[in-house]
Amino acid sequence: MKRKTAVCDSRIPSEALTTLEKYCDRVILLPPFEALDVPVSAHPDMLIFPCPELSVILTHKNYKSTVEKLFGGTEMTIEEIDEAVSSKYPSDILLNAAPIGKYLFGRLPYLSRKLLSLSDKLGFERIDTLQGYARCSVCIVADDAIITADPSIAPLAKKCGIDVLEILSGGIALDGYNCGFIGGASGNDGEHVFFCGDILSHPDGEKIKEFCIHHGKTPVSLSSSPLYDVGTIFFI
Repeated sequence: MKRKTAVCDSRIPSEALTTLEKYCDRVILLPPFEALDVPVSAHPDMLIFPCPELSVILTHKNYKSTVEKLFGGTEMTIEEIDEAVSSKYPSDILLNAAPIGKYLFGRLPYLSRKLLSLSDKLGFERIDTLQGYARCSVCIVADDAIITADPSIAPLAKKCGIDVLEILSGGIALDGYNCGFIGGASGNDGEHVFFCGDILSHPDGEKIKEFCIHHGKTPVSLSSSPLYDVGTIFFI
């Protein structure tokens, strides 16, 4: 059954894209943004911060026109952030925050002021993480359940009453880097947790499947290939 609009890296593997299209009314493919490092330059979690509750999508100033064209026909308002983005950390993580239930996880000193303002409007409690790539690092299964290999995020989430499945790092590819992240290799449409690749290719694949099912979500492997980090698949 088709669901919502999915947003993903335009370079998502073809088999994964074909499967994803079966679950969505529309798939928006984000093109690369030259200000970011090439391997992550089309990653949604680096390019946009969707806030469906307020019908707003935040993006970088010089990428705004691209997003406006792609999201034409949706009810989302595109707003640009003020800070300058670059490929150098921490200027690349301005939008890389993970909304989990009533919490917003991220490296707070380096997040965009507009993103923090949106979080205030939504009543989020902010959680400062040592991991700057917080959204990349977290597979959000439910408002009270996540999967992560990050040793700094896991204990913070547990203190917030969030059920955490801690998995081994590795097992996720990302060109140009030693490995990718589980958050970047996944997405959640409210009913399914999608994985870019075969979830059983991960050393903790069975645990991940069982965790999703335990929290009422259907795990979907988008292809038969090993897991690949595509910068999170967003749904609006």
